[in-house]
Formats: sequence, C-alpha cells, structure tokens
Amino acid sequence: MAKYTAPTGVRKIKFEDHPGLIVHARSIPLGELMRITELVDQGLGDVGAFREALGMFAKALLGWNLVDDDDADIPATLEGLIGLDAGFSLELMEGWMTSIAGVSAPLAEKSPSGEMPPLMEAGLPMGNV
Repeated sequence: MAKYTAPTGVRKIKFEDHPGLIVHARSIPLGELMRITELVDQGLGDVGAFREALGMFAKALLGWNLVDDDDADIPATLEGLIGLDAGFSLELMEGWMTSIAGVSAPLAEKSPSGEMPPLMEAGLPMGNV
C-alpha cells in the first residue's frame, strides 16, 4: 500500500466583518483542538485555563496585518492578543478554531436548554484561502 503523508498546514483566515484583516496561523492536531476547546469552556470560570487557551492560539499565530491607532504593528503574540479589545481577540481565536474544525467552537456557558451557544453568531462569515 502506498504511503500518504498526513497534511499539516497554515491557515490564511479572512473575516468578512473586518475587510482587509488577514490572520496567518498554523493548524493544530485534533487532540490539541479538543484541549483548547475544553480550556476555553473551563476558562469562563477559570482565568488560568482561559489564558492557557489564548497561549495555545498565540503559539499557532504566524502573523497578521493588525496595527494600532498610530499605525504601529501589533505583534502576533500572547501579549498582542491580550492588548486587543476582548471581543475582538476572542473573535480571532474563534475564527482560527473554526478554520481548523470547520464549525463554530462553543465559547460560552451552557444555556438553560442545555445547548452550547457559540460566542459569536452562528456561521461567523469568513473564508479560508
């Protein structure tokens, strides 16, 4: 049987809600994606777990074209992520997770119905190039 090398890759993530924004990040193995999803869910009540999840995202970041109000580059690092607007940082992380898994990651506490609503609206508009 012929051998096939498992794919690895870099994601180029574009966000329709943020025209011109491009984020480059590495894909991660499924086990790591499962772990980061657990950490995010746990992190809603545990700042340490949430920081670890952001750290995992930061390690996967390769670059972005974000600048601050003075047109200075914002580093694609954990410190850069933490310095951004909270909702925007989470939107970036969710976009990355979605680009890997192909579905929105549950980033909110369980609702009374027992369903796990996503942090952003379902079907965050973006494209992988």
